[in-house]
Amino acid sequence: MVIVHGTGSIGTRHLRVLEGLGVPTLALSVRSPTSTYNTAHGATAAVIATTTGRHLADAHDAIRAGLHLLVEKPLAADAKGIAALERAARDANRLVFVGCCLRFDAALLRFRAQLPRIGAIRRVRIECQSYLPDWRPGTDYRASYSARRDEGGVLRDLIHEIDYASWLFGWPSTVTARIGNTGALGIESEEWAELAWEVGATEVSMRLDYITKPARRVMRAEGERGAIEVDLIQHRVDDVSVPQERDEMMRDQANAFLSAIVGGDAGQLATLEEGARALAICDAARISNGARIPVPDWRTA
Repeated sequence: MVIVHGTGSIGTRHLRVLEGLGVPTLALSVRSPTSTYNTAHGATAAVIATTTGRHLADAHDAIRAGLHLLVEKPLAADAKGIAALERAARDANRLVFVGCCLRFDAALLRFRAQLPRIGAIRRVRIECQSYLPDWRPGTDYRASYSARRDEGGVLRDLIHEIDYASWLFGWPSTVTARIGNTGALGIESEEWAELAWEVGATEVSMRLDYITKPARRVMRAEGERGAIEVDLIQHRVDDVSVPQERDEMMRDQANAFLSAIVGGDAGQLATLEEGARALAICDAARISNGARIPVPDWRTA
């Protein structure tokens, strides 16, 4: 049995996908006490899909109940406390992964497979831009966790881009960033961020924002023998369409998680360490103010 804690839009998707795979599930709302973890007989794993500010506490409770974990991205609000979670998981011999489902996106995987043909990568540009009021129709975006300074903002909400850029091209040791809030949305959190770093000879830069229409999510890599571009909304790599059903990447992620917890192949699942390193990049970006600064070690945050 897999417990899914959090029954909002992402938690509901996890439930639908797991049930479609024939996996017994138990849904817990965010108001359900985490003591329920201990009374769910037969449960071996949990998906933590509560609000970001609760992830660490809910994860600790689930580990104490003996459960393996898939924690929705971001792993936490920042890198503080992740080291304690890693120690708790290690002491309990439990596995913790992070729900960075774009690692299972068919277009992104084709893009990854095509990278060798352009040779050494020189430059990567990522642009993930959308309009926050359009995210959750029928709800007030200003009351969502996305709007809150301590839980939301584009660095946390769009951490997928930081994760897959680092997964594909290497994890940076320094970052330069600027973040801002135009006031247009009336929210506390950052509305936009520009980040840049280098890994070896590869320059990576990205734009993340909540204030753009129409939405776009593209990445272009330029190498010594050419360039490749992926569009993650249009599901295209260059001129090739890469169709994928809405829940397919979530299903592939779920299968990798189910495999990992019984000792099988975890595939490209994001590990706890990778989730922590992505958060450390975000932490550095918030204080950069245009200067190049070291990405902190999440183990000592």
